[in-house]
Amino acid sequence: MEKKKVLVIVFLIMILLYIFLPDIYYSFSIVETRTYGLDFIIPEDNNIGFNPENDSFHMGTVPIDSSSSRKFYLSHNYYHPVKVDIKGIGNITPYIVLSDNNFILEPNVSKKVVIKLIPKIAPDPQPGNYSGELIMIFRKPLIIW
Repeated sequence: MEKKKVLVIVFLIMILLYIFLPDIYYSFSIVETRTYGLDFIIPEDNNIGFNPENDSFHMGTVPIDSSSSRKFYLSHNYYHPVKVDIKGIGNITPYIVLSDNNFILEPNVSKKVVIKLIPKIAPDPQPGNYSGELIMIFRKPLIIW
């Protein structure tokens, strides 16, 4: 019976390490942070508008029953993999859906990420201007082989 308890404890420890070790491995050292503006308008009517400027993620005018998306490609110049965390801040945050987040990006690889803004996923979307920032945090591994 005692052997069984020890095996269960060892098994639980292994599962916990499997779950949390990647986060610990990439948790200590931020090597780069990129910040981009992000905005859109929910109109009072169903008009749609586009903003083709590329100085920020301008999502245009998006009616409540519609959505808007933009894609971008992430890469880096480090010789080691990095963990990428993407966070939104501002009153635009409840409307943001990312195709991928909290992922490992290998050297010399480009990864496509799609930002989608969906007004109707927020609890009570109201017409108005919404803005914020998209922050991309690049973390290096604790130990580089």
